[in-house]
Amino acid sequence: MLRRLLAVAFCLSLPLANAANSRATDAAFAALLSMPGAEPETGSWNTPEPEGFSSDSEKSLIAYLARQQKAGADFNAYRHNGTLLHHAIRAGKPATALWLLQHGADPKLKAEGADAMELCVRFNQPKVGKVLSEKYSMSPPAIQRTSVVPAGAAAATPHVAPYQRVQEAVGKNAKTPAALDKALAALPAGMLAEHYGVALPALAKAGNVPADSWRTLWRHLGKFWNGQYDAGFAATIPFEQWPALVAAGYRNDSAERALGCMVAESTAADLKLKWPALEKNFSDFRQVAARMVLQSYRIPAVGSPYCSRLDEKELKAKLEWLRASDIKAQVSGIATAEMKDFAPATKLAMQPYIAKPADKPRFSSVTPQCKFTLDDAWLKHFATADVPLYGISLVEVPGEAQCAVLASWEPRSEYPTGLVDGFTGPTWESTPSCADVPEHQVLWRNTKEGIVKLEHEIDLSSLNFPAPVRDNVSGQLYYLDNGQRAGKCSGPEALPFLYEWQRKDGQWRLAAPDSRELQEALFAQCSAAGAENCKGIKWPADGDPYYYMPYSDFLRRFAGERRSEYLAAVMALDKEKLQKIEAGPLPATWVGEAISAVGKSDLPLAEKRKRIAHLFYDHERLARAMEDLGGYDLLHALVAWLPAEDWAPIFGLMRQYPYRFYPQGVRQEAENQKKARLACDLDNLLGLVCGEKLEN
Repeated sequence: MLRRLLAVAFCLSLPLANAANSRATDAAFAALLSMPGAEPETGSWNTPEPEGFSSDSEKSLIAYLARQQKAGADFNAYRHNGTLLHHAIRAGKPATALWLLQHGADPKLKAEGADAMELCVRFNQPKVGKVLSEKYSMSPPAIQRTSVVPAGAAAATPHVAPYQRVQEAVGKNAKTPAALDKALAALPAGMLAEHYGVALPALAKAGNVPADSWRTLWRHLGKFWNGQYDAGFAATIPFEQWPALVAAGYRNDSAERALGCMVAESTAADLKLKWPALEKNFSDFRQVAARMVLQSYRIPAVGSPYCSRLDEKELKAKLEWLRASDIKAQVSGIATAEMKDFAPATKLAMQPYIAKPADKPRFSSVTPQCKFTLDDAWLKHFATADVPLYGISLVEVPGEAQCAVLASWEPRSEYPTGLVDGFTGPTWESTPSCADVPEHQVLWRNTKEGIVKLEHEIDLSSLNFPAPVRDNVSGQLYYLDNGQRAGKCSGPEALPFLYEWQRKDGQWRLAAPDSRELQEALFAQCSAAGAENCKGIKWPADGDPYYYMPYSDFLRRFAGERRSEYLAAVMALDKEKLQKIEAGPLPATWVGEAISAVGKSDLPLAEKRKRIAHLFYDHERLARAMEDLGGYDLLHALVAWLPAEDWAPIFGLMRQYPYRFYPQGVRQEAENQKKARLACDLDNLLGLVCGEKLEN
């Protein structure tokens, strides 16, 4: 215990001991960066003017640096991703660089991967480079050749990409099966299977190839080929070649999958021309023809093609052709709002093909029967998860009394965005145009062997957790995604869709069933995208553990007594009880709540600091608390009352994970609250001189 208290006291004293040194270091950098030639190549640093310094010569700069060294300046500290020596070389100040070397600057430290010698080469400072070579035995970077050409070697044959080799082998020999067989056999092993997406169109493009050519390609692709099940594959083949394709062994029992958007995007004349081939080569075509014609007017469905619409005149002509061809099957899920501007004649032509909504819903909301106990095994699993948990849902596994757990987590930010500083100046790092979806899911199940991860296919762009529903025909439990999507590039809201429990290699997995019949039942039940438009579905509210609860609320509900006991021990600073609790599983969420509770309490500042020192001691738990959903607010709240000298553990974590704990936001909050010392410390942590403002 004594050693722990001494360690805490030492950590808390570090910022106080180094404060004067940091100010002197800042002054040294401010002086150097104010010199002509030291300006950044990009953007602006807006460095405050150093007190008592005139940037009229290197001589005055060196004199000023000498005074700051006596005041405690650290000549090997970093600002803007470089030391004073690095920036002196960049700025073309050889006398200053040599003086810094004589007064403790380490030339082997690196600025963005380059040591002082490399910078001398880059910024043309031979005088400094000579000293580094002679006194410090440093060598300039070796020149790396991008390629080696043997002496006297003849010009090599231009490299041909593998996909081009496949394309040429098929295209040049398409009409002669024997030649095609020989060309494909000559390709390196695996190349054809890897690039079958090039081979198939190449054969189709050749036009009127014999069925034996298709059979030859089939045989060489062998078990690796799954192209005949690719969505829209048959539509890439000229319809005149469909008989040869079928004769060669092509099979696809679903015209919708085989043809994709071809029927929806065909003109009426084109559809009439292809109609006999469609009926002959796709056994279910007549049953789904109306669906395919009206595909672009149905509620969008995840996994279904997004088909372009032709003008209203073409749609009307195609519908009239369906009627003339005695097509009577009706279509569910027509988005009626899309029809409001149609001419009366078009509406009349469409009316026979619009199915009425189902009288009785196929699926209805249900509450699972499984139970859940948050025991030590679960609590430890949550507390030591590799990622910060965000939300929890209890999921029923067939035949099991205990619920599985579906947990969401926030992806960690591990790369810079926005205005990012660099050795030669700040630059703007744009966020991806299609940003990551806000959360991911993991599915856990408690077994005799411990808590294991279950495989699942939950759509990562889903905006919500799936909700339990019962199939009123089979009685089977499904999980329904409400069709809302997250992220800029995830597409529009869609028809809700299902997940079901399946067995794979003896293990349960939650996956989307490949069932057109189930999807059509949802089309019949829903009037528009989103589960709220589905008759018989009452979408659960947040806070329902069988749908979604924030992680902290879930812990409060299922382990409320343990949470209260821990918070009470922190507020009382009951060391004995805390030692016992902390020896077991302790969620970092509770640590964050304890930090907040201390800050909001009426305890004297000295007593608050004692409790914070205890809570900050375990850096791993502190990091998890800072990563928690409320971590940003937690740090902002600390700005108001926690002295700057107590922030050392937080600063250490911010240095360790520079893009995870939002130091820029905390620094701005410190400035807003006029916490000058803390703001300066955060500037230094960010590699800035105290008071600097980056500009692009």
